[in-house]
Amino acid sequence: MKKSLFLLLVACFSLFGFQAAAQDNKSDNRDLSINMSRGVSTPAGPRYEIVSTPDNNLVWFKIDKETGEVWAAMNNMGTTAISKMGKETTLNDEAPSGKINYQLIVLDDSHVLLLNIHTGTTWECYRRPFSNFGDFKKMWME
Repeated sequence: MKKSLFLLLVACFSLFGFQAAAQDNKSDNRDLSINMSRGVSTPAGPRYEIVSTPDNNLVWFKIDKETGEVWAAMNNMGTTAISKMGKETTLNDEAPSGKINYQLIVLDDSHVLLLNIHTGTTWECYRRPFSNFGDFKKMWME
């Protein structure tokens, strides 16, 4: 029940574009707070971040900036669909444990970039109209 209430609160803040931080109830000592932003995640700060689209509040993302895992949530006629987005593997994808390694850039409600901030490796994901987001495909390496 507490987790459902927490997720509802985070979704409400995201819908109204507020910047907020909330503490997750994990027992380890890593920074597990959640930061909310519009369009681009921060390359520092908390491990988790919720990023909404810059032009509307019908699509938002949760990123684990340490592992690069991304979840998409889309609100369609009062129903929210959540899906985990996969990432194409590449040799040049270093992700040291315990550090911020990834940044999410939301260009609009159908085009998202994922960046490894250490190697410059970039993935992109498009969403076709009336469908969910697929997996990230490697775009280029620096």
